[in-house]
Amino acid sequence: MWGMTFETLLTWFLAPIDPERSHAVDFYTAWHGRLKVAAWGILFPVSILITRFMKIRPRQKWPQEHDSHFWFYFHVTVQLFGGAMIAVAVYFMWSSQSAGWMSWLHRTAGWAVVTLYCVQVFG
Repeated sequence: MWGMTFETLLTWFLAPIDPERSHAVDFYTAWHGRLKVAAWGILFPVSILITRFMKIRPRQKWPQEHDSHFWFYFHVTVQLFGGAMIAVAVYFMWSSQSAGWMSWLHRTAGWAVVTLYCVQVFG
């Protein structure tokens, strides 16, 4: 593996784990996953980091200047944009007919997390 070219490595990386089974994911399920990963895995953590570490920005004359609201507006904007992405992802999976206990567990946990997000936003 270490002597592979980039193209060979990329082909290997994109190949299915088990070539005997097809891994067909429909459009709505794929975009549900992409949007959830983008919101929960990228946008929200970046928003939290900006909120935590940018209350005092570089080149800000602190303590003379202490009312920089960049972090707050950034946080609110990103949280609302992430919420819109979550709403679209929920819409994509609204009519999902998945069966099985793992699907039920995923759906129950997903609704719990979305409910807690709504409580936080509207609280």
